[in-house]
Amino acid sequence: MRRMKRNGKNRRAGFTLVELLVVIVIIGILASLVTMAVFGAMKDAKSKDMQQECSKILGAFESFKEKFNSLPPDGNGGMEKMRRFVRKAFPMAKSQSTTPDGEVTQAQTGPARGLVYWLSEISTDPRQPFRKESGGFGGQKQDELFYKFYNFQEGRLNKGKYYPKDYDFTHDPPFLYFNWETYGMASYRTPDGLAFKPYDRGQSNSQSSSNRGGGNSRTFCAEESCQIIAAGLDKKLGTGGTLMLDSAQAAGGAEFISEEDEDNVVSFDTRRIGDIKG
Repeated sequence: MRRMKRNGKNRRAGFTLVELLVVIVIIGILASLVTMAVFGAMKDAKSKDMQQECSKILGAFESFKEKFNSLPPDGNGGMEKMRRFVRKAFPMAKSQSTTPDGEVTQAQTGPARGLVYWLSEISTDPRQPFRKESGGFGGQKQDELFYKFYNFQEGRLNKGKYYPKDYDFTHDPPFLYFNWETYGMASYRTPDGLAFKPYDRGQSNSQSSSNRGGGNSRTFCAEESCQIIAAGLDKKLGTGGTLMLDSAQAAGGAEFISEEDEDNVVSFDTRRIGDIKG
C-alpha cells in the first residue's frame, strides 16, 4: 500500500457499471446489424429462388410452343379462343372443334390451373390429347401417357395449382400464367378478392402487337410471349397492371400498382416489381 501511494497509482480490478453498459449496448447494436443482414440475405435468396423458378416455368412454356406451334390459352378470351388453339396445336385430334370441356373446363385452364395442366397433363396420344387418367392434376401419374414439360414438386401442388415453397394452399396465391394474346382482357381473382392483371409498361405512341382484344395502346411486358408471376415474400399479389405512368395517365388520375405488388417476382425481369416500376 505504501508503494502504491508513493508511486501515485491506484490499481483497480474489473470494470465500472457504466463501462459494462456501454459494452452491452455495442454488442446489442452489432448483433442487430448482423441479424438484419442475415434476414435480408435470406429474403433475397428466397426471391431469387422464386425468380429462377419463374424463368424455368417460362422455359417449359417455350418448349410447349416448340412442340405444338403455339402457346396455350390462359382461360381468357372465351371458348372460341380455346377452339382455335386446339385446331392449330392438335390437328390429329378426333374432332378438331373439341375443347378440353368435360375433361378440363375453361376455369380449370385459367391463369392458375392452366399452368399445371398444359405443362403436365396433355396426353401423348395425338388423337386424344385431353384424355384424363385417375390421379388428377400435377403429374400424380406422370408417365409415358403424358407430356412432362416441367417437373412439378408434388408437395407444392394442390387442386391443380402450383405454389412457391412454404406457401399455404388455403389463402396464399399460386404461380400464374398469362398468354400474351389475351393480355388486354386477362385477369385473375386473387384469394383477397382482387382482380389481378398482367403487367404493362403504360401507354405507347403506336399500337402494340400485344394489345390483342384489349382495344387500347398499352405496351405489355413480355410481348409475343407470356408472363409467369409469383407473389413475393408478403404472399400477396396485389392488383397488377401498369408499371410506369406517362404524364397524361398521371393527370387522368391513373395509379401505380399496389403496395402488395412491390415484391412480386416475374419471368420477364430479374428484378422485383418494386425495382422495375418508375
